Amino acid sequence: MNIRIKSFSFIEMLFAMLILTIAAHLLPLLIKQAILFNSHYTSTQYIELELFARDITQSIVTSQHKLTIIHPQKFSIATSKNQIYSYSYKNGKVIKQVNDTGYIILLNNVLSFRVATIATNHLAIHLKLVEKGNILKKQSIYSMKGFLSSFVAGFFMLYLSLISFYLIHHSLKLKTLNNIEKYYDSQIEKHI
Repeated sequence: MNIRIKSFSFIEMLFAMLILTIAAHLLPLLIKQAILFNSHYTSTQYIELELFARDITQSIVTSQHKLTIIHPQKFSIATSKNQIYSYSYKNGKVIKQVNDTGYIILLNNVLSFRVATIATNHLAIHLKLVEKGNILKKQSIYSMKGFLSSFVAGFFMLYLSLISFYLIHHSLKLKTLNNIEKYYDSQIEKHI
């Protein structure tokens, strides 16, 4: 008489325990990251910084690579649409002007704003911001030229061609070894 009892097998139980153990190890890390992201991204200062960086990046992408630093707290970028975007620090705010008319407030609660050039084609921006009594220091470096030089692109192409050559060579070697093994197996079977 066979009595069937519905239950988990030992392998299924081990697999379930493995998944639970991995989840138990990852849970504290996930909670820590969630708390960190929550504290950073519920703050309006971090959101404003991201939008500020995006605005400057868009201005640089549409620019004619003409950057003018008027003084350490003001710079302008000439675009291909014959517009001049000016960024300056006034009364604890970083503002943007288009053709020196009107303004858009990009950052609030700014303690200091300094602009400098590194070499000839890099813009460095140093910021000190205040939010809820905390001082946040931020330094950003922007490149006025393309983000991928021809040397880097050529080196990357060479790297990819070497990897593809190695993969083709390795696959041919495996195919040859497989054919040799099949041939020897067939020869052994003939003589046995």
